[in-house]
Amino acid sequence: MNIKPESTNLEKILTGSSTKYAVPEYQRDYSWTPAELEELWSDINRSWKNSYDYFMGTIVLNTEAYIDEDDHFEIVDGQQRLGTFTILFSVIRAFANKYLNDDVFLKGILRNSENAALANRIQSLAEDRILHRSYPDQYFVALNKKDKVIFENEVQKCTELLEKDCLKINKSDPRVRKTKKYFTQVLYELIEENHATALQNLESLLGHIVKKLEFITIKVESGYDAYLLFESLNSKGMDLSIADLLKNKMLMVCNGNKEQDKVLENWEKMVSVLEDKSTYPSIPDFLRFYWISINNIVVTKNELYKVIKNSLDNGDREVAELSVDLLEKANLFVMLTDKNLEWPSTQYKVGSKEQYLAELNTLKYTICLPVLLFVSANNPELLKEIAHKSINYLFRLVTVGDFSVGKANALFSRILKKLHEGESDEVILASFSEAEKVGDEEFEALFKEFRTKDNKIGRYILTKIHLHENGSELVPNNSEIHLEHVLPQDYSKWESGFEKGVSKWEDIIYHIGNMTLLNKSLNQSVSNNLFSEKVIKYKEKTTSDDEGTTFPMTYSIFNRYESEDVEWSISEVQRRADSWSALSKKIWTLD
Repeated sequence: MNIKPESTNLEKILTGSSTKYAVPEYQRDYSWTPAELEELWSDINRSWKNSYDYFMGTIVLNTEAYIDEDDHFEIVDGQQRLGTFTILFSVIRAFANKYLNDDVFLKGILRNSENAALANRIQSLAEDRILHRSYPDQYFVALNKKDKVIFENEVQKCTELLEKDCLKINKSDPRVRKTKKYFTQVLYELIEENHATALQNLESLLGHIVKKLEFITIKVESGYDAYLLFESLNSKGMDLSIADLLKNKMLMVCNGNKEQDKVLENWEKMVSVLEDKSTYPSIPDFLRFYWISINNIVVTKNELYKVIKNSLDNGDREVAELSVDLLEKANLFVMLTDKNLEWPSTQYKVGSKEQYLAELNTLKYTICLPVLLFVSANNPELLKEIAHKSINYLFRLVTVGDFSVGKANALFSRILKKLHEGESDEVILASFSEAEKVGDEEFEALFKEFRTKDNKIGRYILTKIHLHENGSELVPNNSEIHLEHVLPQDYSKWESGFEKGVSKWEDIIYHIGNMTLLNKSLNQSVSNNLFSEKVIKYKEKTTSDDEGTTFPMTYSIFNRYESEDVEWSISEVQRRADSWSALSKKIWTLD
């Protein structure tokens, strides 16, 4: 395969009197969603405000389709990014044109020759990334047949700025129009932050996008090579382009010396162990957790290549040493995130390190992994307690409190800093009980009203309650436990005491107080039966047959119905939740 990689930016990509990047008809339509646009804008905005270069990924180009045209390319991978940046440039151009042609727009900025020249520079720089102005119809990017007309008419040819009352994004809007409206909204917000410096900010932002966002362009000479490369970059849904870039950089640093084979061998072993055993097999994810762990710095996946590359270029890390450390840490990472770590499971003793790691794995908490990785490598005796505090803290904050993981990130950053500084175990563990938003009183109040549609979370909570209430060291087997909604999820099966079809019926069904545990076979038999039919089967298992349940929390529902004639009701749902909330701070303790 003959490939030609090059480090570049949008100033170099979108230039030239006859340069053209065409999306082939077999490629998907323009399809970026609001979530992807928000992530891109966040990356751009953060790197601009902090004045650092930012790696935007790989663009794969095929030259075979235009063999007689050196500067015509078929986009194999990267069409979404090139299309999106073209739309952004179009919106920036429209803001500059609006200022130049509308005296009412941005009234807080003087209409003088200096500001007019600044607006003209913005307009020109943005337009120069859309087309070569010596050739009025020579647009750099051509989308496929479905998107081509709207892309040309509403983006490449259009210099008018959308008014604020036209920015509502409608479900029926084509993706291109939705993206244009999104960027118009965020740029309105940007210039309104400070009208006095709006033009200067717009010029600074545009210059950053054009010059400081880095890409790797890879040119291939056949469609088959392009296909193989595209498959490699996107296999298993991973961002392998970042990982491959780093591997190639490490091998380049070796420069063919005797270490090269060993570095490659260690890299391949690292990839193999992660892919075979970890719940999180993404190589870029592991590399990010690793780098945060050893350096105590926050780094995103897109920044990762540049940060590690700079470390190698500056001689901060020897490449052979790095390859050995990566392999060692990969094995520790797999121990923490083994795909077989699942909870509840009879293979774990209650209160064991393995139980807490399995809980973290089951609930997919990853923000604590850099801390756990550091502790595993440097103070393994502390791992059990750190894992225990991490699961309890994250359960309180993220699952029950529904707070942003940003708050968790701040705590784990502080803990990692203390670990690097060599603070005592007592100081490290005390950090959890000092954390905001998850104190006992707040947590208890939140737990009383907790609701979830995720059966895995509901089963996790009730299993923890079952073990605490019964002082058992025997964990029920995951495959045999089912979550039962006492009030059926099918509200046509509701009985007296509940208003069928009420607007908030889901608030009752998915309330923690409406849930209990049942053996698998029993749960399948009661299904969506009426309460009066299923409650009879809630009685405690006393014989060798499979009738009944081994869970006291479920038996108690039957017992109150049988002995005290207590029907299932909203008040009964709340009573159970209230009783468990009093236990919650002890089960998920931070002391």
